[in-house]
Amino acid sequence: MQYNSAPKKLPKVISFEEATKLIKKTKNPRHKLAFSLGFLTCLRVSEVAKLLPEDVNLDRGMLFIRDAKGGKDGFHGWINKTHSYLLSIWRY
Repeated sequence: MQYNSAPKKLPKVISFEEATKLIKKTKNPRHKLAFSLGFLTCLRVSEVAKLLPEDVNLDRGMLFIRDAKGGKDGFHGWINKTHSYLLSIWRY
């Protein structure tokens, strides 16, 4: 017997304007950095939460992601605009 599975729904994605409002309203610099990093690099919440300072390579513009989806480790890069924005928050 074959069952009809429920249709898979796409996740809700916030707009750039909504993300900007969220980041501006955030007072804690660590939270601001986490929101910005997650939004600008398209990381999952669990991936951002597991990041350590030594996982961030500012010179190469790379993040080391531990235990990502599927239990795999790997590197994730970002674009130059993200780099300068993250540096401005990081030094705060």
